[in-house]
Amino acid sequence: MNRNSNSDSFSPGYCEYLVPGFASTKIKILRIVALVVGLALLVLLFGLLSKIPQVFAVWLVLICALEVIFFRCTVREFEYTVAMGELTVEAIYGKKWRRKLAVIRVSDADRVFPVDSFKDAQIESLKADKVIYASPKKSDYMYCLYTKDSSEKNSKTALVFSSCKKLNDSIKFYNRTALTERK
Repeated sequence: MNRNSNSDSFSPGYCEYLVPGFASTKIKILRIVALVVGLALLVLLFGLLSKIPQVFAVWLVLICALEVIFFRCTVREFEYTVAMGELTVEAIYGKKWRRKLAVIRVSDADRVFPVDSFKDAQIESLKADKVIYASPKKSDYMYCLYTKDSSEKNSKTALVFSSCKKLNDSIKFYNRTALTERK
């Protein structure tokens, strides 16, 4: 292989793709509660510590720092990696902590098809035992990977993810018949 070749032609079955996640309703409520609690603490501390401005300044900085840390920790991204025939999906919280959501053999996929939203009729018609949402809610290239797990009897899994051309090519490399491309 040519040393000057680009990475696309070097390994057609490998791809890493990172997309921003979405904030669920629970996270949005937690953010609002944290903001209200932080503001309430500031008002309370201002009333109690207004006579000692240095202590109030320390508490102000501490509460603001805690709010920033909380908001950064509730930011979520998704990373998709296709390597050696497996699609690994991880959630990354606050750009520091990772949680593996799924590892699926691409060759075991029954169907990989484009969908328009999380509530797409095609996803609901699959009647999957487990549906994993690992995509931003507003994505132009949202796909669903449907598979029957070989580890559990009659277990059906649907993975909703945001794709790109290189990720589709990597999936196609391992399972050409399952992928239905977006028109």
